[in-house]
Amino acid sequence: MKQVANAIVGKFTELSDGHYKTALLYAGLAGAVVANLKTSPALAWAYYRMKVIQKQREDGLINASQAEEKIGQAYALAEPIWWVAVFAAVHFKKGGFYEKAKLAALLLGGGAVVGHLVKSHVKTLPQFKDI
Repeated sequence: MKQVANAIVGKFTELSDGHYKTALLYAGLAGAVVANLKTSPALAWAYYRMKVIQKQREDGLINASQAEEKIGQAYALAEPIWWVAVFAAVHFKKGGFYEKAKLAALLLGGGAVVGHLVKSHVKTLPQFKDI
């Protein structure tokens, strides 16, 4: 894992030392904006966890405070885990820029569709009317 982290840091250092450093900064900022605007499959996992946690609360296994904390953790961790997975998939993809860009577009586009469908479906379920 340390070698992977060093390789990633090395790539960013290489890019930021060159004449592409401003483009790298803008691309990172644009990526952050896009990441916060769209839904992702991570929401599917977060909403599933919310359903499980709410069921535990109804069954008396946890109290309302514990349920609230666990729901917050599930929601807070889902997106970073998704983005790390996307980053790792693109990083380890064999090939050049275009192959990696195609994979990234596929993951982001497909992820947005899946995330939106799951989010829309789960929000209509009666057990989520209080969340």
